[in-house]
Amino acid sequence: KILYHGTTPEAAKKILKDGLKPMRRRWVHLSPTPEIARNVGLRRTSHPVILEIDAEKAREDGVKFYRATEEVYLCDYISPKYIKLMKK
Repeated sequence: KILYHGTTPEAAKKILKDGLKPMRRRWVHLSPTPEIARNVGLRRTSHPVILEIDAEKAREDGVKFYRATEEVYLCDYISPKYIKLMKK
């Protein structure tokens, strides 16, 4: 399963290098669809970047995901090895 994260172009560069961290929140927030992730990204920038998270591989490797709502999945950290830019 693939999950998605919408963010700014600047933040995407850092995320691809360092991974996804909660920052000022308790959890990393992920979306089940690219459309939802894009809407989240639009809160911070007019040109959001969508990142694809290989949640299936991450889960196999021990990352725990929690489904908070229909539109939000949570986890504590995603390593850069599970993250890639979504092709347009």
